[in-house]
Amino acid sequence: MTNPIVSINSVEIHPIVIRDQRVLTFTQVDEVHGRPKGTARRNFTENKSRLIEGQDFFVITRESSMDEIRALGNIPPKGITVVTESGYLLLVKSFTDDLAWQIQRELVNAYFRVNPERTVGERYDTIIPSEQQTLSELAQRKVAHLAPALQGKGLAEIWSRLHNKFRIAKYSQLPRTRLADAIVYMASMELRGVPNAEHTPRRPASEPLTNNDMANLRRVIWLISHRFHYEQAWTQGVWYALRDATGVPSPNRFTVDNLPVLTQEMRRILQAVEPLVQMRNEAELEVLRRVVRRREQAEPLIEDWRARLMRSAKEDRGEIAHTLSGWMERDLEELAARAQAGRDYPEVAEPTEQRRH
Repeated sequence: MTNPIVSINSVEIHPIVIRDQRVLTFTQVDEVHGRPKGTARRNFTENKSRLIEGQDFFVITRESSMDEIRALGNIPPKGITVVTESGYLLLVKSFTDDLAWQIQRELVNAYFRVNPERTVGERYDTIIPSEQQTLSELAQRKVAHLAPALQGKGLAEIWSRLHNKFRIAKYSQLPRTRLADAIVYMASMELRGVPNAEHTPRRPASEPLTNNDMANLRRVIWLISHRFHYEQAWTQGVWYALRDATGVPSPNRFTVDNLPVLTQEMRRILQAVEPLVQMRNEAELEVLRRVVRRREQAEPLIEDWRARLMRSAKEDRGEIAHTLSGWMERDLEELAARAQAGRDYPEVAEPTEQRRH
């Protein structure tokens, strides 16, 4: 039976079926959510201890079954990790913008929920046993870190709130059309009625960026500021833009959750700066060639470049993104993926006076 391509957020997903269920690669997760390459893999690495192999993810190697190898194609020496529906929802738990919620619903309803073995025309009004098991496992995972004496109370609260939310007497009565909403609701639920919260180790809301992350960020800032005469002013301006884009006031530290916004903002600034720098370099060469070497008058050339700048400001900049060089793209990818930093640039660290502001 063929699996038709699923289109979500203008991204075509070729379904991958492993052990009778659909799965996603990290690359597919990043692409459909429009996140920088490496985001899903980083989230997986940070939360791997909380995920269960065989339920939340599979590792497919060259020693796996031929069906699994055929489903993925070329398998690298270290294998390929793919996530199931439950693993996917845990990976993207930190994606909280409206678009991310919409994509999660569409993926669950249009991709994961499709049973590859279901016959055409078969229909279920309420969730089937395997989907009931998904909800049960999600509930168990929500209370796994509670003290044993509190787990029963935690489960009771989860089911009570789920029943009230979706107006059902038991979770097996949940309409299949509401399964995605129920999974998202349960995954984001915070227990209210469990006392002695100190017995429940909680993961920090967001991990602060490390010195290595900040070195990667300073590297990209340096790419911008060192190319201008007013280097310090550019440095301060970029830091101000980053604070404004993330909503993190100085001197608070940026967090891992801020990385997608930081990367997007740095890309925006680079895309605006690069054409300007290229135009300035072209102007310098033309002055050298025509005014210095050929001894032409400077005024007509200056007027010509002023007119070019005015025209450029009025033109549609829709294709500016394609002007970024390969090494700029690499630095942005390393920032997003939290790669090992190379040289640091402390001279473009956030100014002390801006921190006080």
